[in-house]
Amino acid sequence: MIEIDGSMGEGGGQILRTALALSCVTGKAFRVFRIRNSRPKPGLMPQHLMAVKAAQQVAGATVTGDSQGAREVEFAPAQANPGRYYFDIQTAGAATLLLQALVLPLSRVEGPSLVEIRGGTHVPFSPPAEHMQHVLLPILSTLGVNVRLDVQRPGFYPKGGGRLTAYVTPSIPSPLAGEGRERGSPCLQCTSDAVGSGGGRTVAGVSVVSNLPEHIAVRQRESAVAVLKAAGLNGHIEVRAIESLSAGTYIFLKLEGGPFPAGFSALGERGVTAEKVGADAAQALVRHMSTGMCLDPHVADQVVPFLGMADGPSEFTTSRISNHLLTNLSVLAMFLDVSHHVDGEVGAPGKVTIVPGSAPRTKAQEAEHPPRE
Repeated sequence: MIEIDGSMGEGGGQILRTALALSCVTGKAFRVFRIRNSRPKPGLMPQHLMAVKAAQQVAGATVTGDSQGAREVEFAPAQANPGRYYFDIQTAGAATLLLQALVLPLSRVEGPSLVEIRGGTHVPFSPPAEHMQHVLLPILSTLGVNVRLDVQRPGFYPKGGGRLTAYVTPSIPSPLAGEGRERGSPCLQCTSDAVGSGGGRTVAGVSVVSNLPEHIAVRQRESAVAVLKAAGLNGHIEVRAIESLSAGTYIFLKLEGGPFPAGFSALGERGVTAEKVGADAAQALVRHMSTGMCLDPHVADQVVPFLGMADGPSEFTTSRISNHLLTNLSVLAMFLDVSHHVDGEVGAPGKVTIVPGSAPRTKAQEAEHPPRE
């Protein structure tokens, strides 16, 4: 059984979610202890507990420690299976983070799956639904992971109540094999050279209010546009007024024109002006673009488990090496035969190389190419 110190690295719930995803794929059991040890409320919060229960359902796992507040969990999977799944976090816990734990194992099974989640879709300390829709999933599609994400209703803090549906259609028989690519060539190559000088890049986005005056979204948009113009960028930002269970506001901006998109967002909060919300998101985008790096810092750590499962090496640059990224790389090495190298310091731009060894094969791959005696 793999032993994981849940307080290592960034020390948050991402350790558990990544371990769950990789465990469901590899069939390797693990025990994680000191879960979220340094957080104000250590142990499993509702969204983390739901991730455990969701992965248990997908993989038919045997679990101990699956209770709110638990600081230690043992997870022993049987086999991941496609199907139709419904999970209700019952709080404003991040629905996108829960989905992160499920996409990888469901992309490795032999049939399509539908996952419906109820919870928070635009909440602090997690990527908004648009980031997964318009940044992460397009990148994963180049690796053969086919996911469509629909957001039926946004969910803000404190009530949540957002609804999203993910349709996962795995590539069979060879997920993450990079169809049309020679074996041994990079599965993902997203470096500074690929980005180029940054000329011709544009920004698309949305500024949203829910149960609040629409002028707030307008002011967010105008503030963001001013920052983008000062940086020489053209931006088309749509204003929307929507309904949800809780009042909320946010802005999401997507940088287009490079090899892959990048996404940046900001949430409104009490005491923070709409102008600052818009400017914060735009300034983060401009800082990213100014580095000449490829992946934004929020998607860089999310692609790591998928690249570890690929059938060839991958290399990417990111505008900021985060503790989330380094922690995910550490967890990856506990489950898979992979090597990695990080060139750069935490908080600064850098380059990551991941070289998989013997990634587990699907049943279809085993049937098509049985091992030699």
